[in-house]
Amino acid sequence: MDAFKNGFMSQARYFRRMDSASSPFHQHITNIDERRSRLFPDRRRVPGRLAKCALTVALVINLWSIKKFSEIRSFKRMRGEDTKKMYRKSAPFL
Repeated sequence: MDAFKNGFMSQARYFRRMDSASSPFHQHITNIDERRSRLFPDRRRVPGRLAKCALTVALVINLWSIKKFSEIRSFKRMRGEDTKKMYRKSAPFL
């Protein structure tokens, strides 16, 4: 266990050889700084993200309003037909 104490042999490049584990962590332990730098890129801004989000919201609102207007139109049409039926049924009694 002397090899795992703080010292020359406990550095990352020697740790993989002495441990000889087959896990991905130990296979890429010498490359860990490069992989960590790829996890957190400096440039986080995605071009056009706000515009795409705004267009998507506008499209969803537009589709919802079209559906709502068609429901209102069909409701008015059915109400008009019901009114005609009622007038036909009540006309003989007026």
